[in-house]
Amino acid sequence: MFQPALEGCGYSCARAETSRGSLIASIVEGLIEADLVIADVTDLNANVFYELGVRHALRRGTISVSQGTDHVPSDLRGYWFLTYGLRPAEVAKFKTEIKRIVTAFEEQPDRGDSPVSDYLDSEQLSSSRQINRDNVKKLGALLTELSGNRLALRQYMSTRKPQVFSLGCLGLLIQTLYVDAGTDVLKRCYELEYKLQLLQKDIYPEQLVREASEQTVTLEEKIGEIKNKITKGEFTEPATVSAMVWSPRETISAGNEANLKCESVYGGVAEDPPNDWEQYNYSGVGAECSACAGRGTNVCLACAGAGRNCVACAGTGFQSCRECNGAGSSGGE
Repeated sequence: MFQPALEGCGYSCARAETSRGSLIASIVEGLIEADLVIADVTDLNANVFYELGVRHALRRGTISVSQGTDHVPSDLRGYWFLTYGLRPAEVAKFKTEIKRIVTAFEEQPDRGDSPVSDYLDSEQLSSSRQINRDNVKKLGALLTELSGNRLALRQYMSTRKPQVFSLGCLGLLIQTLYVDAGTDVLKRCYELEYKLQLLQKDIYPEQLVREASEQTVTLEEKIGEIKNKITKGEFTEPATVSAMVWSPRETISAGNEANLKCESVYGGVAEDPPNDWEQYNYSGVGAECSACAGRGTNVCLACAGAGRNCVACAGTGFQSCRECNGAGSSGGE
């Protein structure tokens, strides 16, 4: 009776039997691998209840059946449960009901169908809520840190006086990825951290300060959006864990073609960087300058790279290489 009903739903059926080895080991293996299990609890067979408990602990997808309600313990009532009879009309009704239950299972395979699965669902939900609550707190702290850094950058741009920057919360997100915000946000975090580390060393090139300020504002917006989505239960992490690599990139600054300035720039890029992040091959540029290793710049000798109030380097901490006059190469055009 059971086999035709399940085969009519597209399933192949097998009884819990074995021809060699341990009987219970074979049964447990079947209980783990089966997409669906029908447990006939008629006559209150102890072995059946033991195997039913094992299945409940292992997987969802269990249907309890019986020839009468008296055979079904109260603990099992309220879950997928069917009574059946052996008359033709009762068999036909059983097939119809089995098809309905199987269809419901296929549409909602994660729906609880036992006291065990219901308990695990509630525990997982409770754990998920606590994790989300902790993550919201961490993101809130990160937003506070970003706002402080944004104000410090504005203060520097208006006063040109060194400022104090905080990196603890930003570093925590980068190091632990407690919320996977995606490669775009992660890339921005790495780049901002790098710039703020330079600023902590009193290296204040104008472009660096401006870029750090812009990235801070952008990150505030994006982190704020993620925090709000987590609070509303709408945030979903990427299907694959975001990963970044640091890759060297060389650029040629625009300007006088007869006096090219080359400098080494680092950017955080995804594992599959686009073509514009690939290393350039320079044509028409001579051998790399040995004095500046091709950078085109050296640390300012007047201020030892400090940059503060230094007239010689205009506060950048760097000067054009005297050997190659900023070209980054010797003998180049």
